[in-house]
Amino acid sequence: MLQNKVTLRHRILDQCLRDRMHDYTINDLLDKINSYFFQMEMHSSIGERQLYDDINFLRSPDGYNADIETYRIVRPDSKGRNRSYTAYRYTDPKFSISHVSIREDELKSILNALETINQCTNIPISSGLQKAVEKLSLSFFHNEIRKSIQFAINPFLGGPRVQEVSKYFSTLFKAIQSRYPLIVNYRPFDGQNQLLAFHPFFLRQSRMMWFVLGVTTQQPDKVVTLAIDRIYDLDTCQDPYINFPFDPDEYFEDLVGVLDPGTEPVDVHFQVFGWGAKYIEVSPIHGSQRSSWIEVDGQKALDVHLLVKLNNELEEALLSIMDCIKVLAPQELVESHHQRALQIMRINGLKP
Repeated sequence: MLQNKVTLRHRILDQCLRDRMHDYTINDLLDKINSYFFQMEMHSSIGERQLYDDINFLRSPDGYNADIETYRIVRPDSKGRNRSYTAYRYTDPKFSISHVSIREDELKSILNALETINQCTNIPISSGLQKAVEKLSLSFFHNEIRKSIQFAINPFLGGPRVQEVSKYFSTLFKAIQSRYPLIVNYRPFDGQNQLLAFHPFFLRQSRMMWFVLGVTTQQPDKVVTLAIDRIYDLDTCQDPYINFPFDPDEYFEDLVGVLDPGTEPVDVHFQVFGWGAKYIEVSPIHGSQRSSWIEVDGQKALDVHLLVKLNNELEEALLSIMDCIKVLAPQELVESHHQRALQIMRINGLKP
């Protein structure tokens, strides 16, 4: 919203400075901008200082290099006495900030941003950018595009359905942006197909997989997380879209991964030995991680506490260093970790 207001101010100034039918003093320009904000119910206004800053920005090389001139006008004041005022306008009435060509350094910044997105080749939404990036780059700079970045995302999710999954990602993205629900044919890993009237509002990547979060028409207050590669069909839905108030920073604050078990966060306590200790120290499992070095039975160990909700993604993170870790609390997690370790031993023919 802040950026929109700045853009609006610049556009209103641009219209006034081009106008040769009227003279605009600082007070006139202030009235124009604040009246527009009031009409649009934007509940804000600006003062002279901000207006002068905006005019200086339009004049500056970092802005639009606008040639804005001042001239004297005479008009009656509130008591009918003629007074002299300073008015503002473009020197060239044909000038407009909407006609200004983009500078080379700005274009390079845009190209760098586009190329960064485009080179995340395993993100489905980036498909189709390559030709645009190449055309811009070759047209303006005659440079060959060199691939220099790639995100670790599994490009084969969905197996033989990988192309369908990519299309579903794009459809979900558009539904979120345009705010409309979808009928989703979803098959959990261990269940039967479900038809959901689904209102998507957020996409998130975790463990080299993509997930979509939303609510259903049947349960509009409960966040549902779907793995996109488990979606088998999407169709339009006639239900009115549910605008769910979702704050991703708050929602994921207590989670490792994306799956919320609906429980309260607990103190997870474990100790890490050997190579895993240094790894966990510099690569925290979660933002709440607090650790300190201690000695356990004559061996150096990293004593770690996390404040998180218990879910499978947390357990998988701990299992990734299972040969270095001792889980101490809570008891529910201790028992689950032990059972997983015993199952690994049985599958590999080892006696517990």
